Amino acid sequence: LAADAFFHLAEALYAQGAAPDAAADTAKARLTEARGLYEKALAADRDRRLADKTLYRLGWIAWLTADYEAAAAAFDRLTKEFAESELLADALFQAGQAYAKAGRAERAAERYRRLVEERRFADFKDLPAAYVGLADCALVLGDPAGAAKHLTVVTEKHPASPAAAEAYFLLGKAQFELRQYDQALASFGETTRRTRTETAARAQFYIGQTHQAREDLKQALVAYLRVLAIYPQYAEWVAAATFESGKCHQGLGDLAEARKAFQEVVDKHPGTNWAKLAAERLQQM
Repeated sequence: LAADAFFHLAEALYAQGAAPDAAADTAKARLTEARGLYEKALAADRDRRLADKTLYRLGWIAWLTADYEAAAAAFDRLTKEFAESELLADALFQAGQAYAKAGRAERAAERYRRLVEERRFADFKDLPAAYVGLADCALVLGDPAGAAKHLTVVTEKHPASPAAAEAYFLLGKAQFELRQYDQALASFGETTRRTRTETAARAQFYIGQTHQAREDLKQALVAYLRVLAIYPQYAEWVAAATFESGKCHQGLGDLAEARKAFQEVVDKHPGTNWAKLAAERLQQM
């Protein structure tokens, strides 16, 4: 009974803390209080009726408070101690997400790989996203060909999935790294047709990078200017595109426009790495 009481009290606090409209300070306080109650529920749960659900909540609290190592540990524990839990697939996926956020790509890949290789997870709702996660890990670990293989599963078998836009973007990155520039341009272009999120801004930036890699500076410049025109809300990519447009102007011999672009990065995006690079370019000119 004590475990049930602690668990249900924790659930109420968790609902308040995890609510999308909760103020940051309130959310953190509620989640911290909920964590303490979930830990008490776990300790009091002698017959382990609630243990998998409790670990699942502890993993999510750690995730929501950006403690990714703790999140991965909680989700991992669930997968190891409750192999028959209805939460197993989601716990594996979240463990992969948490390890990836913590910068531990090899461990993340192990969790994603279980999801895509074990037949019992064939109907898992986030299976396309697991392929995308596995591919992202492959890119981090220096295997663009392997990444492309995983991503093709999503683009060919799950084209209507919410994960498809990200899949096309990462496929473009893999193809870019493999110097398959025509294919990369097609994949990045498909990304921009499927979404208007930050992923599209990144894809548009990489269209510029691809043209630059082919030494087509005029087309690269057009691509970077499209980032500024279409995705002004994504400051990081606006800064990156403005800096790269300056390099294009410089390469085309238009030094006045190059200085203008670099100065714009310094003035509008202070404190960023792009501003630092732009300042260095200005000093060298």
